[in-house]
Amino acid sequence: MIPEACKTLSISSGTHLGSFLERLRAWTLSSEERLRRAESKVLEGTKCKVHVTDVPVKDGSIHTLSISPSSSGRAPVVLVHGYFMGSASWAHSFDALASSGRNVYAIDWPSWGLSSRSSFPAGQGIDACEQFFVDGIESWRKSVGLERVVLLGHSFGGYFAACYTMKYPQHVEKLILASPVGMMGKQPDAGFSEDRLKSLPWWQRFLFYRIKSMWEGGWTPMDFVRVLGPLGLWLTDWYMDRRFRHARELGTMQLDSSAFAQYLHALARRSPGSERCLGALLDFGAWAKHPVAPRLVEQLQREVGEVPVTLLYGDTDWMDARAGAWLVRELGKSYPTEMLVIENAGHQMFLDNPLAFDAACRRALELRGSSLQLFAEHSMLRMFLGISLCCLLVKPLTASSIVKDQSNRLMRAVEADGNVHLPLCSGTSVDACDPSMPDPQCTARFVCDEKSCNICRRIEDQCVKDQECKQ
Repeated sequence: MIPEACKTLSISSGTHLGSFLERLRAWTLSSEERLRRAESKVLEGTKCKVHVTDVPVKDGSIHTLSISPSSSGRAPVVLVHGYFMGSASWAHSFDALASSGRNVYAIDWPSWGLSSRSSFPAGQGIDACEQFFVDGIESWRKSVGLERVVLLGHSFGGYFAACYTMKYPQHVEKLILASPVGMMGKQPDAGFSEDRLKSLPWWQRFLFYRIKSMWEGGWTPMDFVRVLGPLGLWLTDWYMDRRFRHARELGTMQLDSSAFAQYLHALARRSPGSERCLGALLDFGAWAKHPVAPRLVEQLQREVGEVPVTLLYGDTDWMDARAGAWLVRELGKSYPTEMLVIENAGHQMFLDNPLAFDAACRRALELRGSSLQLFAEHSMLRMFLGISLCCLLVKPLTASSIVKDQSNRLMRAVEADGNVHLPLCSGTSVDACDPSMPDPQCTARFVCDEKSCNICRRIEDQCVKDQECKQ
C-alpha cells in the first residue's frame, strides 16, 4: 500500500509538471488568433478585396488569400511563399497581379502558418518531403476547382512549384521562379574552404561549426524565435531593420516594417510543421541535396506541351543566379524561357522593390512560346537568350518598367559559361513602355540619380556620364 504522504507528493509533482509544461507552451507558441490579427494588419494596404478562406484538403485545410477581380477564364496566379514567410508576404503585389486580369491566390504551405498541422514526413528522405508539398498543392487545386494555373514560387516556394510542375505539367500554364532555392548542388568555389576556416579566430570557427551542427540536427530559424518567446519579437524587428534598411533609404519599400515583424514573429511561434523541410532538402549553406534544375530540364523537354518558364533574381540576391542562367541556356534551346534581373532588390525582391517586381511579373505573364526568339553563339560569344531586365527607378513614385534594349546598351549578358554580368553603370536607364502591352513600342529614356544628378549610359561597354540631367 502506498503511504498517503507519497500519494500527495505524487499528485503535487504531477500538478507542478503540468503547470510548467503549460507555461512553457504559452511562452514558446503563439495562438492562431494572434497570427490572424497580424495577417490582417499586413493586408490593410491592399486596395482589392482579399478573401480569407481555409480550403479543405485531404488531411485538413490550407489557408488561402484570394482576389477575384475577373471572370475572364484566364489561368489564375497561385503564389507559393518562401521560408519564414507566409501568404500575406505577397500583399504589396496583390493589386498589380490582379490588374493583369487574372484571379490571384496565395497559400500558406501545408502544415505551415494558418494551414492545419498534418503529419510531416520528417526523416523519411527527400522524395517523401517533396511529395508532401506536391500532394498538398494538388489537393488544394482540386478542392478550389482550378484546371490550369500560373505558379509563382519564391525561394523554397520556387523549389516546390518546380517539383509540382514536374509531376503535373498539364495543370501549369506558366512557371515563374523568383530566386528559387535548391536549383543546383554546392559548387566547388562556394562556401568556406578548410583553409579559410583555419584562418578565422577560434570563436568564429566555434560559431560556424555550432550552427552547422544545429542545422544538421534539425534546428530551424523558427526554433530560435520560439525559444525566445515574446522576446523573439525583438529578433524579427532587428531582422526587418537590418535586412531592409537599404530599401527604406531608397524609398522603394512599401511595407510597414513593424506590422511585418509582428507577422513574422507570430508565424514563427506557431507549432512546428513543414518547416522541417529545411534540413531534409538542403545541405548546410542552402545547397540542394537533390538539385531541381537538371530534373526540371529533363522533365520539361520530355513534355509535348510547353510550359513557359521565367526566372527572377534581385541584383543583390544572395541566391546563386548561375543556376537560373544555366536553366535559360538549357531550356532556351527549344523552350520559351527568360530571366529577369530586378535592380536594387535582394532575395525578397517583392518586399525590397515591389514596383519593379510587379512589372517583371506582368511581363512574365505575357510570355508565350512563339514570342521568344532564343539563339546561341559559340562558347566564347555572348548568348542573348531573350533575357529582359527589370530596372528600378530611383524615385519611389515613378512607375517601374522593363528594359528592352535593342541597341545592345545596358544589356546584362549571360555568358556561355553561365556567369551573370551586372551593368557597369551606377545610374538607371529604362524604357518608357508599358510591359503589359502585347507589343510595346519602347523609347529609351534616362532617369536622374536623386543624390548626385549624374547618370550613366552604356555605349559600347563604356560608361559615359550624360551631361543632360532633367528632374
